[in-house]
Amino acid sequence: MTGEAFDPLEAEPIARKRLVLFYLIDVSGSMDGQKIGVVNQVMEEVIPEIRNVGGADSDIQLAVLTFSSGTSWMYPQPSSIETFQWSRLSADGMTSMGGAFLELDNKMSRSAFLSAPHLSFAPVVFLLTDGYPTDDALGALEKLKLNRWFKSSLKVALGIGDFDRDILEAFTGNPELVLSTATGKNLAQLIRFATISSSTIGSRSMGYGSGGADSEDSSALKEKAFIDMKKDAFGDEQNPTVDDIDMDDSGW
Repeated sequence: MTGEAFDPLEAEPIARKRLVLFYLIDVSGSMDGQKIGVVNQVMEEVIPEIRNVGGADSDIQLAVLTFSSGTSWMYPQPSSIETFQWSRLSADGMTSMGGAFLELDNKMSRSAFLSAPHLSFAPVVFLLTDGYPTDDALGALEKLKLNRWFKSSLKVALGIGDFDRDILEAFTGNPELVLSTATGKNLAQLIRFATISSSTIGSRSMGYGSGGADSEDSSALKEKAFIDMKKDAFGDEQNPTVDDIDMDDSGW
């Protein structure tokens, strides 16, 4: 019995799982100057590094949300890391962190930025700030915490200088997922570490199942993996500052 020859060009391509990296970046007036300059520089440098993280079976995408007196997405949809171009940020205004939480909640849905749950990894959410919210961030966070995508995501925060540690710990759900720098001395290294580590973990974590959400066990494993990588890089300090980090001076 003979059959038609198999034509590989007619085969269905293997679907790549999508990982969306959400960045929530404070661009209020206190970030103006060298701090926002470092953010722009390191993000331009780290994007090519992320392209090598996921491998052929992962489609890593970036969604950048800035907040000051309001909120704004860098692009209207998550963009593939393969073609993503960083748009340089400037800083001015207040610190509408609560507004950012509400906007993230709006976009973390099947009808917005996170369609096709069965073809998606749980998201990664990275929050960067150097101060205190000027709106009801805690109330907005309580609403965001009800979002199933947010519950299953790996959440990492970076505080610069004098910042509201309580809100960052509430955001991540774990104080060991909050990085800090007292003066900004090693801000570039911390952003690079948080970005590369979280995207590596996120692209290897368990994807969404038929129920549309990762299990709590999977989320806990991702958190543990990040904390272990942090301890390998910085030692056993729970919340390292620049004085605890053995890295070259980034020049502040």
